[in-house]
Amino acid sequence: MSNELVYLVQNAQRESRVKAYIQTQKHPETELAVYDQIMIDDYDKVKTELSKLKVKSVLFEGISHHSALGLEDILKLNARIEPGALIRKGASIEENAVILMGAVINTGARIGSRTMIDMNAVVGSGALIGKRCHVGAGAVIAGMMEPVSHHPVIIEDDVLLGANAVILEGIKIGHHSIIGAGAVVTKDVEPYSVMAGVPARKIKDQYHQSLIEDALRND
Repeated sequence: MSNELVYLVQNAQRESRVKAYIQTQKHPETELAVYDQIMIDDYDKVKTELSKLKVKSVLFEGISHHSALGLEDILKLNARIEPGALIRKGASIEENAVILMGAVINTGARIGSRTMIDMNAVVGSGALIGKRCHVGAGAVIAGMMEPVSHHPVIIEDDVLLGANAVILEGIKIGHHSIIGAGAVVTKDVEPYSVMAGVPARKIKDQYHQSLIEDALRND
């Protein structure tokens, strides 16, 4: 998978997207600059279109520069995406996921249904996050490209990552686990584990209600 992601980025067409505010006529009723039109596209394409117009002045706002992969069209997603969240093309956001302000989802990452990515969390390229997870504010989940890793981070269903937790490359977090705030996970985590510290170590098991019910049935 890492090779596929590297190939995707290396072979993607580079573009420098800009927003151009265009003034085609003067407005004598005000001394302020009043712009009549807006163009958003690659800088070279915008310049070509501007050459066809009678333009008084133009104000350029840079969006990206020599970018390999731009941002996903969030209007296509059946999920809650808050202002300021950045989701790169190639990422997968499943139904009813929640991406809060400042979160970054890199290409190839997958966010499961009803999972929340909290403010300023970073989900690296290729990371696979299951359903009903919560990735705390400021948490960092390593990607597969920088440095290159042959295995993605896998976070199974119903996992809670505390604020500012760090998950290193290629780590697998078992379902129903809890990773404490600020923990740095350097080894795979078994299901139903509670982890804390730097490096993270198991401090206890989390007994899920379904396990208790199963044990009672088997008595």
